[in-house]
Amino acid sequence: MSVVEDRVCVKYEIGYKSQEMEKVDLKQYFDDGTKKSHKVPKFTGKEGAEGLVYVYKSFKKAAEHLSFDEGDELFMNWEFCLSSTAEESWKTLMDLLEDEEKTPELFEECYQTFLLQYCTADARDILIDYLKTSSCKKPHDADVRAHSERIRSLCVLANYLPGTMPEINDAMRKKMLVDTFPADWQVAFHSTKEIANVTEQQIVSFMCLQKTAADSKERKRSFEGRGGGPPAQRGRFGGRGPGRGFGMNGKGFGGRGFNNGGRFGNFLAMADITTTTTATSRDSMAEMVLMAVVISMEDDSTITAMADVSRVVFRILMVAERHRAERPWVENPLRDSIRII
Repeated sequence: MSVVEDRVCVKYEIGYKSQEMEKVDLKQYFDDGTKKSHKVPKFTGKEGAEGLVYVYKSFKKAAEHLSFDEGDELFMNWEFCLSSTAEESWKTLMDLLEDEEKTPELFEECYQTFLLQYCTADARDILIDYLKTSSCKKPHDADVRAHSERIRSLCVLANYLPGTMPEINDAMRKKMLVDTFPADWQVAFHSTKEIANVTEQQIVSFMCLQKTAADSKERKRSFEGRGGGPPAQRGRFGGRGPGRGFGMNGKGFGGRGFNNGGRFGNFLAMADITTTTTATSRDSMAEMVLMAVVISMEDDSTITAMADVSRVVFRILMVAERHRAERPWVENPLRDSIRII
């Protein structure tokens, strides 16, 4: 872990859940007899600097809505937004004020001092550096929009933390966002667009398309790597399905692989074998095919559509019909079982 990652007060992974925070209902009573209220989350201390900033922003919004214009109103109602160790820490800070006049300006100063209990004086600088590390790169399986929203929230948070570096503006935030995506996505973006000429939403939309394309390529590689494979893995009769087929050259009873043909490519090949084998061997073959179909149906991960099963069964029945005159095996319960499938 780097020095930056060790010192940063907020991580890429969200350290608290805002929806689980207790809320307090702040109220304002006006001279005309009316009143207003506004719910604000409570800060306990365990939510860290990010949680404190979240509560502070909510409180400031409530103060504007409820017209908390006087310093006394700000100090008094802010205390309602604290609990547990955070409340004790704030009271300790208030004891140091003695009889000073409580103004809105003093409230802001006290808040900044209180914030330093949960972050360092250069927290903004460290967070900005942290956003440039690999820790903030988009995880492989992460949703593009969710990742982008997290990066945006960290950039906004940085501007609420103390530090010496300039606050992050829109242009800086867009560049930082693009830099968190895979290198080839960045190259594709810069080859067609200029950060200064696009909105943040357009960046997100572009990266969503890159994610879709990358997922498609990944599925194709998986299809080719597992499904095609070398000839010796495919089975004599070309089956490449998920699991084992019945070809003679593959492993066990045949090849392995993953594609939409499934095991059914091998099943169809086995149905065709009946044209060149004896009646007795055809019976065994048919039983093997039926057993494989049933097993495949029990394995949900290998079935892409019931239509595939239907096609296999239909082919088996067609081959069986061709041999009705030679061997009446299709009239036994095996055929009935296939029909049920």
